[in-house]
Amino acid sequence: MDLDPALMTTFFCLALLMLPVIIVLPFIYLGRSSMKKDGISQHILKPGPRRYTIAVPENYSGTEALPLVLALHYGGHGAPYYGRFFLTEIVKLAFGDLDAIFVAPDCPTQDWLQPESEKFVFDLIDYVQTEFKIDPERILVTGFSLGGIGTWHFAGRFAERFTAAIVMAGLPPEDALDLNWSVPLYIIQGREDELMPLVETTRVVARLEERDIPLKYRILERVTHFETHKFVEPLKETLPWLQEVWQHKRDT
Repeated sequence: MDLDPALMTTFFCLALLMLPVIIVLPFIYLGRSSMKKDGISQHILKPGPRRYTIAVPENYSGTEALPLVLALHYGGHGAPYYGRFFLTEIVKLAFGDLDAIFVAPDCPTQDWLQPESEKFVFDLIDYVQTEFKIDPERILVTGFSLGGIGTWHFAGRFAERFTAAIVMAGLPPEDALDLNWSVPLYIIQGREDELMPLVETTRVVARLEERDIPLKYRILERVTHFETHKFVEPLKETLPWLQEVWQHKRDT
């Protein structure tokens, strides 16, 4: 059967018009999903689009105050809900034994240091604290690479909002030695990191240790910057330190 060329042209044009809708629709649906009380889900914090992924313990009851883990993703800025992979494949994979609320925002600017990024992070923390019962004495910020730099930034400048910080493969800020550090730090970096020079992190850590800043420093042997999977086990091994830090916070 011969098809009418005019009809085929019309059909092709309609298909092209519908293509953007077909591509975007799944992200709109994910962004508008209702807040789940267990499992992992994706949302938009108004005014949007400020996207984030959240992980809630299975069978969450809301009766017990839980820790909050803020996960700041690395660079790249890919598809919407870019922070989800960092959350599920690194942070939550490492902290599977930690009964906590995990939240991973998508960076709204080129990095986590911009005022717009800061505002999103704090708006998101405030929102999560209204939706879930969060223990204010147990709020962790952690991140890798771009997110590691962001972790240094938030821990050094907003100590009143966090009670622990774990930096992975991220350089400290240039004015790190001028800041008033009080948030306990755990720094993890690969010796062969080709993007974040180990020598600079080591220099800052040594100076902070001279000031009795509460921190731990772990150098991973034969680990480069892009071997993110090799940070999962070292991150998992920070759990005893984290629990000790939080217990000390409760006791004082």
